[in-house]
Amino acid sequence: MLPGVKNLINRGQKVKGRVVFMQKNVLDINALTSAQSLPGILEGGGQFAKRFGKNIFDTCTAGLGCAVALRLISATTADESGKGKVGERTLLEGFVTSAPILGTGQNTYDVHFKWDSEMGIPGAFYIENFMLGEFFLISLTLEDIPNQGDINFVCNSWIYNAQKYTTARVFFANKTYLPSETPPPLVYYRQEELKTLRGDGTGKRLEWERIYDYDVYNDVGNPDCKASLARPVIGGSKTLPYPRRGRTGRKPSKKGYKLSILS
Repeated sequence: MLPGVKNLINRGQKVKGRVVFMQKNVLDINALTSAQSLPGILEGGGQFAKRFGKNIFDTCTAGLGCAVALRLISATTADESGKGKVGERTLLEGFVTSAPILGTGQNTYDVHFKWDSEMGIPGAFYIENFMLGEFFLISLTLEDIPNQGDINFVCNSWIYNAQKYTTARVFFANKTYLPSETPPPLVYYRQEELKTLRGDGTGKRLEWERIYDYDVYNDVGNPDCKASLARPVIGGSKTLPYPRRGRTGRKPSKKGYKLSILS
């Protein structure tokens, strides 16, 4: 354990962070107002209530802070299974009105993480959104980490309601590694994220998914509408393996199982 980290905890301090985000329809004002009242939070966060218990709502004020939770993941300390230790869920705190210059429509919230001396240096974090609507997460910055300075997480990603995901959304510190040099406690999380992005080649792609899966061009015609609109599959053969398109998982045409229909 780095001495600075242990001293930080011994002083009874927490790891401070700032989250920068943008609401839908700055980006849908309805998504924001749905979380601006206690009923709105309760309606959009049934799963949130189950995880945190009713008492959290007794002290929460209205706003995004009570509907978004984060957990830090250690890049230097692993649990018994070899995975980086995961900290406690932490809610966003007060809206920051005196933050440095932000982009148009951007907002900042403070967050303070409990992080004991055995947790090491944070290298990733989970985030969960319990609102009905999504928001655009721009970044998280952990401030004044001993022997590290600020740790930046550049995210630039839409965060949908947590129930829409089969695996938790995870982000990694803005530091690149060769695969062989990835800190061992982060290897599991990197591999799981890669599996999520690759998908399994099944199902229809949904708005909140981030799967980068590929398919042949089998959707350039519509034989179900008219026989003359049938078109051959482009790509996927031994002689012409390419081009490829993003796989959507749309249902195949009725008159040609290898063909998909644009929708």
